[in-house]
Amino acid sequence: MSTEDATPDTGASDVTARPIPAEVLAATQGARTVIAPTDEGRDDAYRQGRAAAIALCAALKAKLILVDRATESWWIDPYGSGSVTADTDLYSHGERPLDRAEVAALGHGDLVEQMDEASAAGVEVAAYLGRRPGFHDLRETLGRIPVDVVVAVDWLEHPDLGDRFHLRSGFLDRLREVASSRTVVVLSVDGTLRAYPPLP
Repeated sequence: MSTEDATPDTGASDVTARPIPAEVLAATQGARTVIAPTDEGRDDAYRQGRAAAIALCAALKAKLILVDRATESWWIDPYGSGSVTADTDLYSHGERPLDRAEVAALGHGDLVEQMDEASAAGVEVAAYLGRRPGFHDLRETLGRIPVDVVVAVDWLEHPDLGDRFHLRSGFLDRLREVASSRTVVVLSVDGTLRAYPPLP
């Protein structure tokens, strides 16, 4: 069975009840900023990955940036800027992460709730709205934001066609290639959390 559309045992693999492995903490020691994918609450894989990222940031005293994959599109700018929509000074247009008030101004209530979860755990948190599908978005995000650790999940309960392709076609190798000089931490469907060093 492929892992991209597997359904995990939520009792056995729910990382919210598990400590971060010592080897992952050692591999990410000194990290100041961590990014992790999320969505509008549809896919439980992102919930579990987000929980792991929050726990990791709490342990490291690092800032968490949630990257919302639900806003990825080839045609629509999630920041509402561009030639067909009105610009506003209420929020960043992607040049930096968004704070809670800016996310609320953009109408992303689910993302606001997720940021509140991180804050309740004592983690400084911001958000970034994904612009382009797949690894295009990760590459753009890393080009705009200084990041030390990239958290990812290697399965989804509800993958789209693009996700199915990436998860079946050397996902980890491509992830590490795009992450480049950053440490990668991956949550698997069985609840295992592993760290991979930056590529040389």
